[in-house]
Amino acid sequence: MGTNTRIPIMPETDFRDLDEDARTAILSVADAVSAAAGYAAGDARRAAVKANVGSRWKQGHRLPLDLVNAGFDAACL
Repeated sequence: MGTNTRIPIMPETDFRDLDEDARTAILSVADAVSAAAGYAAGDARRAAVKANVGSRWKQGHRLPLDLVNAGFDAACL
């Protein structure tokens, strides 16, 4: 039987409400994971990676390895 995996989403408005350091950290991880996964700029999967990394950030997971893990969780679905 398959499992239904749901990724928490961080809306763009929540992302814009973060401070500059948070946005930079989230974007740098999301860009690195997306590049490693081979997602081109403008690919919708990049947005999913960014949203999952942002969601984990919002939940308090701020260590770089936690954020990278969140990015790959989204990239592998």
